[in-house]
Amino acid sequence: MSSLAIGGSPAGILGLGKRALVRVPTRGGGLALMAPLWLWWAISADGGYAAGRWLPGVMLIGVAAVILYRTRAMQEPQGARLAALAALGLLALLSALSLAWAADRGGAAQAFEWQALLLGSFALPLLWPPDAAWLRGCCLILVGCAGLGLLWALTGDAGLASGRLSAPTGYPNAAAAILIAAALPAMALSAAEASAALSRAALGAAGAVFLAAALMTQSRGAMIGAAAGIGLLICLSPHRLRALATVTLQLAVVAAWADTLLGVRVLALGGEDPASRARLLLLGVAVTALIGSWVLVKVTPAPAGECSADRPRSRSVAVALATAGLVGLLASVPLSQGFGGATDAHYSRVESSDVRLTAGLDSNRPDYWRVGGQTLLAAPLTGDGAGSFPATYLQHRTTGKAPLHAHSIWVEAGAELGLPGLLALLAFAGATALAVVQRWRSATVELRVAIGAAALPAAYLLVHSSADWVSFYPALTAPALGLVAAAIAVQRRPGQKAPAAVATVAVLAMAAVIAVPLLTAEVLTSEAAATWQQNSGGSLSSLRLAGALDPLSAGPALNSGLIALETGSPGAAEAAFAAVVARNPSNWFGQFELGLIRAGQGRDAEARAALTQAQRLNPREPLIGRAAVQSMTPLWAARTILGDPD
Repeated sequence: MSSLAIGGSPAGILGLGKRALVRVPTRGGGLALMAPLWLWWAISADGGYAAGRWLPGVMLIGVAAVILYRTRAMQEPQGARLAALAALGLLALLSALSLAWAADRGGAAQAFEWQALLLGSFALPLLWPPDAAWLRGCCLILVGCAGLGLLWALTGDAGLASGRLSAPTGYPNAAAAILIAAALPAMALSAAEASAALSRAALGAAGAVFLAAALMTQSRGAMIGAAAGIGLLICLSPHRLRALATVTLQLAVVAAWADTLLGVRVLALGGEDPASRARLLLLGVAVTALIGSWVLVKVTPAPAGECSADRPRSRSVAVALATAGLVGLLASVPLSQGFGGATDAHYSRVESSDVRLTAGLDSNRPDYWRVGGQTLLAAPLTGDGAGSFPATYLQHRTTGKAPLHAHSIWVEAGAELGLPGLLALLAFAGATALAVVQRWRSATVELRVAIGAAALPAAYLLVHSSADWVSFYPALTAPALGLVAAAIAVQRRPGQKAPAAVATVAVLAMAAVIAVPLLTAEVLTSEAAATWQQNSGGSLSSLRLAGALDPLSAGPALNSGLIALETGSPGAAEAAFAAVVARNPSNWFGQFELGLIRAGQGRDAEARAALTQAQRLNPREPLIGRAAVQSMTPLWAARTILGDPD
C-alpha cells in the first residue's frame, strides 16, 4: 500500500497540481490534460480495460477538475451541450443509486467509478475547451496513440496467435475499434488540411494502414461501424469531393491488399507464424498508400476558403456518391449468408471459417439481448442494478457463455439501470449529435475541419458499441468522448460557474476520493493472486486489507477462499466463501463451493441448500448437477471451472 500513498498535505498537493497545470498550454484546456491518459491506455496490454489501469484515470480526472475549477474560468454549458452533460451525469447518479438494489454492490460501485471516468472524459473538455489548433492537435495525438499501439502489437507474436490481430487490447473487435476510430480523423484531416503536402499524404497513408490492420482483426461489427463513420466523414467535411476522393483512394489500397491481409488467418490456422507476414503486408500497404496519397494531394490541392458545403450541387453529388459507395461496401460483405443462421449461438460456422467476414452472422448476441430485454421488462424502473448483467445472464441463458457485458450499450443500460438509464443514454447521444451539428453549422471552414475530425471517433463508437462491448476499453472511449466534447465547445467564451458545472466537478472529486481505496484493493488483490504460492500467509493478509478497503467487493474474499483450498484449510475456505455470498448473493460459485465443502464434512442439509441456490443462480452449469450424484472436491471443482493456476 505504501507504493500507492501520496505524501504531503492536501494544500501541498493542490499547490503541486497548480504548478503542474501552469505548464499545460492554456489553449489546450481540459483536453490537453487527457492526452497522457490516452497514451498510457493505448500502449497498455489490455487497452486499459483492467480496473487497475483505468481507476488511476478517475483519480487524475478528479484532481484535474478541482484544480481547473479553482484556477481557470470555465465555460457555461447551455442548450444541447448542457443536456448532454446532464444526461451523462444522470447515468453516473443512477449507477450510484443502484447500490441500494444491486445484488453485486461491489460491481455497482465499480460501475459508478467507470461512469465517473466517462463523465470526466467528456466534462473536462466541455467545461474548459481548447482552441481550434489544440483540437486538431489532439486528433493527431489520437492518431499517434493508435500508431504506437499498432507498432507494439506487431513487435510480438501473441497478437496474431489465431490469425486475427488482437493486440494491444487482447480482444480483436476492440483492437479494430481503436484503429478505425483513429483512421477516420486521419483521413478527414488528410482530405482537408491545406498546409504541408507531406503531412496530408502521411495522414492519408496512416488511415489506410489502420484500416488494413483493422481488416486483419476480421471484426464484422467494426466493418459496419467503419462504413457508417466513412459516410459521416464525407458529410462533415467542408471539402466533400476531396474527402470522397481521399476515402476512395484509401479504400482502394486496402481492397487491393485485402486477400493477402485476410490470408494471415489462413497461415495461422495452418500452423505457420503469421506475425512476420503481417508486418510485411502492412509495410506494403503503407508504401502504396503514401505514394497514392502524395499523388492525390498534388492533383487535388486545397485552395484556401474552398467550402463545397456551401454549394448545393456539389453537396448533392458528393452525398449521392458517398451513399452509393456505402451501399457497395456493405453489399461486399455477404450478409445474406448469415441472417438465416444468426441464432446459432455457438459460432460453429464463424470460428471454423478461414474468413470470418464472409461466414455469416452467427452470434451469441441475440441471447444476450434477449436476457437484457427481459430484465428491463421485469424491472422497468430500476433494472437489476449497475454491474449486474453477468449474474443475471447466467440465470437465464440458453448458451454456454458467461459474458461480462451485454454486447450493446443500449441493452446493458436498460437491463442494469432500467428505463431511466436507457433514456439517459439516448438523451446523451441525441444531445451530443445535435450540439455537433449546431457547432459545425456556425463554424468557419477551417474550424469545420477540426470539428468533423473530432466528432468521428464518437460516432464510430456509437455504432460499433451498439452491438459489442468495445466501449469498456478506455483507450477507445475516453478519447472519443473527449474529442467530441471539445468539438461542441471549441472557441466558446468562458462564462459563470453554472450549477451543472459545479455539480459535475463535485461528482468527479468524490469519485476520485472513492477510487483511492478501490484501486489499492485492486492492486493488493491482483498481487495476492499472483504471489500466493511464494507467500500464502502474506497474500491472505493482503486480501484481508483489500477486503477492508473495498467492503462491497467479493473479489478479495473469493481469492482468499481459493488460496485456503490450495493450502488445505477447509475451515478458512468456508469462511471466505461465506463472505463472498454475504457480499454478493448473486455469486453462484461461492454457493457451489460452500455446498461442496459442507458435503465433505457430512453436513448434508446445508450442502443441499447451498447447491440448490447455486443451481438457481446458474442452472446451465453442468458441474452443479454432477455434484449431487458424484464425489468431487472443492479444489478440483475450482480448478476445473477457473483453470488450474499451475
